[in-house]
Amino acid sequence: MKRRDRRAFIGGDTASKMSVAAVVDIVGSEATNDPNNINSFPTEIQKQILQYADCSTLFNLRATNRNYNNIITNDVQDVWKARHDIRWPNSKRRRQGQDIAEWSRDNNWKLHAQDIIDEKWFQEFMRRCRLDDGVLDRLYDLESEIEMAWYSLMADGEDIVDRVKLIIRQHQIIRQHQSIVGYYLDDVGDKVLTGISRCVAYQHWRYLHDPDTPPQTVEAGAIVIAKFYEDCSVVMKAEGLHCWETEVQHDLDKLAQVIKDRLDQLGYDTPYPMCEVITHTAGYLFTSHYMNPNLMDEDGYGLPAPFRGNTNDYYNHTNSLINHCLRNKTGIPISLAVIYCAIVRRVCGVDMDIIGLPGHIVVGVPFNEGDPPSSRVFVDPFHNGRVLSYSDCQDIVARYNMTFREEMVQPIPNDHVWQRMIRNLIHSHSMQALAEDNNDNGGALETSNHDWKIAMPLRFLLSDYEARVENFRDLTAAPGWCPKFC
Repeated sequence: MKRRDRRAFIGGDTASKMSVAAVVDIVGSEATNDPNNINSFPTEIQKQILQYADCSTLFNLRATNRNYNNIITNDVQDVWKARHDIRWPNSKRRRQGQDIAEWSRDNNWKLHAQDIIDEKWFQEFMRRCRLDDGVLDRLYDLESEIEMAWYSLMADGEDIVDRVKLIIRQHQIIRQHQSIVGYYLDDVGDKVLTGISRCVAYQHWRYLHDPDTPPQTVEAGAIVIAKFYEDCSVVMKAEGLHCWETEVQHDLDKLAQVIKDRLDQLGYDTPYPMCEVITHTAGYLFTSHYMNPNLMDEDGYGLPAPFRGNTNDYYNHTNSLINHCLRNKTGIPISLAVIYCAIVRRVCGVDMDIIGLPGHIVVGVPFNEGDPPSSRVFVDPFHNGRVLSYSDCQDIVARYNMTFREEMVQPIPNDHVWQRMIRNLIHSHSMQALAEDNNDNGGALETSNHDWKIAMPLRFLLSDYEARVENFRDLTAAPGWCPKFC
C-alpha cells in the first residue's frame, strides 16, 4: 500500500463493518475470499458494492488494482462524501452556512476557504487526513517558531478542531496516569482551540460588516460578540464551535411562540395590534404575573422566571452576552433591548427601534410618517418592561440635567448597537480588572489577567480602533491577539 494511503485510513471510518467479500457473497459471487473478484460485475454494480467497504478495504483495492484506482477516486464520490461526513461530522453543519463560506473564499479569509466542496470528495477526504496527521507536530512547532506555526494552525481553523480536541483528551489521560504536572500539549492545545474560536468569531464579525452582506438582524451581531467568548473549556464539551447559537435562536423562537399563542387565545387575528404585542411581550418577559391559565396555576407555577435588569452585579460582562442573558434572565439595558426586539419581530414581523437616550437604552415602536412625535410609545426593558410615553423619555433626559431634543429618540442603527455592546464589555472588563488589582487576594490576579487579555483583542471589533486589520495574516500577528491573549 502506498505510504500516503496507509497514513490516510489509520484511525479512519469504522462505521461500516461489512467487507467487500461479504457483500459479494450476498450478491452471489463464488469467490468471496478475494475482493478483487468483484471485477466480474458491471462497473455500476461494483460501485454499489464498494459503498459497503470500509476505508482499509477501499485503499487496499486502490493500491493493488489499476481499475479500482480510477473507480475509487473518481466514480464513487458519494462513498467518500459519506466517509468524510462520518469522520468529520461537524463539516455538515459548517457547509450549511454557505453565505459565510462564500464570503471567506471570495475575500481570501482562510478559515472557511474549504467549506465549498464541489464533487471532489476523495481529494477532500485525503486533504483532511493529511491535516489530521500533521496537527501534533505543528503543536510542538509552537515552541520554536511561534508566529508562523500559530498562523498556520489558525488558518486551518475548524478543520483541525476535532483533532486538537482528541490530542488534548489523550494527553490528559496520560498526564493523569503518569502524574505529570503542567503538560505542554494541554496548555498549548487550549490556546489553539480558544484562538480558533475567536478567529472564527472575528471572521463572522467582518462578514456582518461587509457592504455586500444582506441586512442582518440586531441579534445577529449580539450572537457574534458572544461567540468571541467561547474558550477551550466550552469547545471541549461541544460537538463543534459555537453550537449554542442554535439554542439561542430556539429560545427566542420559543418565547415568541408563547406570546403568539396567548394573543391567539385572546381572539386577536394577524397582524396583531401593535399595542397588544407590546403589552403581552412586556408582560410575559418582565413580570411574574402574566396570567395565562393554560400555562400556570394561580400561584404562577410553571411560569419561567422573568427577565430583569441586573442592578446587583451591573458590571459583570455576562450581562452583555446574549446567550448568558437568555440563560440567567438578567442583563443591562442594551442586551435586554436586543432580546426584546428579537422576540417582537418574531411575534409580528415589526423591527422595533432601539433608542439611545442619554445614559439609558429603551425600545420604541417604529415611527409612522404623519404621526406627531408625542404619540410614540416606548418600552424600558431594564425596568420590568415598563411602557413609556414621549414625556417619560423627556423626564429621563431631564434627570441627566440635559435639554431634550427630538433626535434623542431617533433609532440607533444595528452596527451602532453592536459598537455600544463592545464598549460596554471592554468597560466591564476594565472595571473588574481594576477592582481585582486592588485586591490583595493572590487568586484574584489570575482573574484580573483574564479580563485584561480579553479586553485587548475586543478592541479590534471597534470601528474606530486604529489597529484594525484587513486580512487574516495581519490578524494573527496583531498586538494582543496571538497567542498571548488566550
